[in-house]
Amino acid sequence: MTKVAPAAQSILDQATRLRPQRSKASDGTVGDKAHRLRVSDHNPDGRGIVHAADLTHDPARGMDAHGWARWLAARNDPRVKYIISNRRIWEPGVGWYGYGGENPHTKHVHVSIKTGTRFENDTAPWFDGFLSPPGYVAPTTPAPAPPITRPVPPAAAHIPFPLEDDDMKAHLVQCEQVVPGVWLAFGNTRTGVRDLADLAETQDYLRIQGCPDQVQQIKPGAMRTLHPLN
Repeated sequence: MTKVAPAAQSILDQATRLRPQRSKASDGTVGDKAHRLRVSDHNPDGRGIVHAADLTHDPARGMDAHGWARWLAARNDPRVKYIISNRRIWEPGVGWYGYGGENPHTKHVHVSIKTGTRFENDTAPWFDGFLSPPGYVAPTTPAPAPPITRPVPPAAAHIPFPLEDDDMKAHLVQCEQVVPGVWLAFGNTRTGVRDLADLAETQDYLRIQGCPDQVQQIKPGAMRTLHPLN
């Protein structure tokens, strides 16, 4: 009585379970009359066991059999005797080389299982790491966390201390937010003090305070500086 090695049959069964809609047009295990006329693992051995399975190539429905064949060969699965795929054949310890058989195996992949109950009965997963289970949704990259926003303190908290020094003769009197995180500080000069001196001294003072980077003159007697929150 002919029996398909469980390892060979499990290739087709697992493929169908993972891709229920796949085509089975070129699936096969037990050889037909043409196979019986030549040596083939599709023919039963002396114990009546068939050691081969053909898996249909149907990438449109998620079964890229040739891609799987390359992946399987790279894993060097100990159950595999040889693989035929798309005009090439792979053997353990040899690798891939050209296949010149009558059937180019472009519509399916052939996998032969090694002889021996240890290999024949091993139905461990054939596709884990190559095919995802049906209904599986790949995890998406989480959206970046929103930026940390800092509460905006009252305007007064961003105005440097009044410049009451006799050498300075100037003080800042108003501060307003012009864009998020940037404040505009206005300053007046006192009577009798040259504007350029006030600008330079104001710049030095503000640097000491760690507030702005640059002071600009708006008009004689008035100056401004951009004051970042951080």
